[in-house]
Amino acid sequence: LRRQPPAIGPLQYPEVARKIRRSVTGYDEPTASLDGRNATAVKNKILQAKKTGRAVLAAFHDPDFIAQVADRQYSIPSLSEPVP
Repeated sequence: LRRQPPAIGPLQYPEVARKIRRSVTGYDEPTASLDGRNATAVKNKILQAKKTGRAVLAAFHDPDFIAQVADRQYSIPSLSEPVP
């Protein structure tokens, strides 16, 4: 059997990932177990990232914190609730 050369799309994935990594910062509940002082430090880092033009993609459960750092907010329904 002859192997087919890979399609050009999959070869471009690493390059796309590198470009995204340079422009997006991700956080997964970065303040979950922090005291107030350290949560403020995280907030300042997020706000600084935004000022430099980076997109910030984050998961938070604290609506007050979200209000302080978010330009947009999207909610994901609980997996335990039925989806209409």
